[in-house]
Amino acid sequence: MTHHWRPSDGLIAGPRPGGEWFLYDRSLFIGTIQTGKVGRKRAFRSLTPAEDLIGYAWTLEAACDRLWAWHVLVRTGGEHVSLALATHPDQ
Repeated sequence: MTHHWRPSDGLIAGPRPGGEWFLYDRSLFIGTIQTGKVGRKRAFRSLTPAEDLIGYAWTLEAACDRLWAWHVLVRTGGEHVSLALATHPDQ
């Protein structure tokens, strides 16, 4: 079966097992994903390298996708990057 590339392919476990991951694009550090809670439900939050919040997601895969989308916007010089992504995991 063929493997299709996903942003989560660049995910590396951090020093807090099950609580923190680092996302890379080849050798470029994109950001951090941490576990947390939204309301009483477990969620994953995506943070930039400067630890600015990108947003929350219900799954680790979705958190990777959200962080990758932010990375692509920044890399391509997208205007209003902070307004381009919704923060709440249901958005």
